[in-house]
Amino acid sequence: MYIIYSKDLDLDHIQSLFEGINEDIRVFDSQEYDEDSIMDFIEKNSKEVRSIAYLGIDETSIKKVSRRIVELNPDTYQIAIVENGHKALEEDARLDEIYIREELVGDSIINEFEKHDFKRKSRELQKVISSSDEGLSIYIHDDPDMDAISSAFAFERICDEAEIKSTTYYAGSIGPTETGIFLENSDFLINKIDPDSVDRSLQENEKIVFLDFADPSQSDTIPDDVTPDIIIDHHVTNKDVIGREYTEIRTDVGAVATLMTQHILNLDIEISPILASALLVGIKIDTKDYTKNIHTKDYRAMSYLSSVCDRDILDVLENPPIYSETFTAMGSAIFNRRIKEEVLTTFCQEVHHKEDISQIADLLLRESDILTVLVYGVKDDNILMSARSKDLTSNMGKIMESAFSDIGEAGGHPHAAGGKISLDKFDDIVEASERIENRFHDEVFDR
Repeated sequence: MYIIYSKDLDLDHIQSLFEGINEDIRVFDSQEYDEDSIMDFIEKNSKEVRSIAYLGIDETSIKKVSRRIVELNPDTYQIAIVENGHKALEEDARLDEIYIREELVGDSIINEFEKHDFKRKSRELQKVISSSDEGLSIYIHDDPDMDAISSAFAFERICDEAEIKSTTYYAGSIGPTETGIFLENSDFLINKIDPDSVDRSLQENEKIVFLDFADPSQSDTIPDDVTPDIIIDHHVTNKDVIGREYTEIRTDVGAVATLMTQHILNLDIEISPILASALLVGIKIDTKDYTKNIHTKDYRAMSYLSSVCDRDILDVLENPPIYSETFTAMGSAIFNRRIKEEVLTTFCQEVHHKEDISQIADLLLRESDILTVLVYGVKDDNILMSARSKDLTSNMGKIMESAFSDIGEAGGHPHAAGGKISLDKFDDIVEASERIENRFHDEVFDR
């Protein structure tokens, strides 16, 4: 919970600054709430109050309230915004920071709160990692991309600094070619698992980590009844998932690589040039070349990573070769495309690489007069789907979930979504194509 305690300020404006912040924000006007009522509220909610800002409040009240907060919860972050320098506050109040009003306004307050909150999360994560006596098993999603792999690399770096053993596991195949290139040219080792070996891997270490996914049902290999100790993810989920000791599901970033970059920086751990390069490519991949679901925090992470990355490695990772099978799938998708009004649907036959579906969808969305695209193909007895849209009034995540969640898995972001359906749900691929396209059209045109 964030608290703003202010005097003679535009409270509606202050409240509006916090729109989109995933946090409980309480704004109190000192003319309605005196220091005793504020302290009473904080005392009742001391465990939930993480940060408080005093705006234009007199020194006596700040001293009284700040001292009481320290007694209740010394970890609460407290800042004061004043008209000019106040020596008495520096000496007597229990504040973390004091700012001159002209130097700190509106969204700067939010930045200070979020910066402190993120540092608190980093320390919490470090504490959970350090409490492991027998190490951690890190699981990334099936057919991992560079966001998942670079994030695991960063997570292991935190474990190394704490002198805690860690092992990263994945199922499926190494996805895009840049991931294979990275693994071949770094000392980062990951271990492949399958249904026969997953139980052994789950028992190898004391704690279990889910990275870049939150729900075991999103993996074809990890049993659905597994509850991880740590979850770090950035995808929207409609399930109530929580780790035993640490949960961080942030939808205000475009990649888990952004979160892991900030954690490493908060913990004063050195980021090597090759790790910086991997994290930078991870952000690029998950934000579709910095064009989809990218946020201010991603840009901040990219700014730092760009200053320490290895430019030669980065060039190789950003310009990987394309599989010949990918060109075959692209050809099928182009040949089979069907257009209804401004909506394009197509079947790209069998795909060898999971990420081909989304790459083809991104390509076909560039066709003139097309606003929405659905691409689907067959891989490992499943139909994989990827939807894209330039229509600002559409929400692909909700459309895909509504169209396919009753027969498979589907969801995602407003302009980029995906899904998976078992082939067992259909008599043959002809019926599958007809039902998939009809369901998709019904949702797109009925909204």
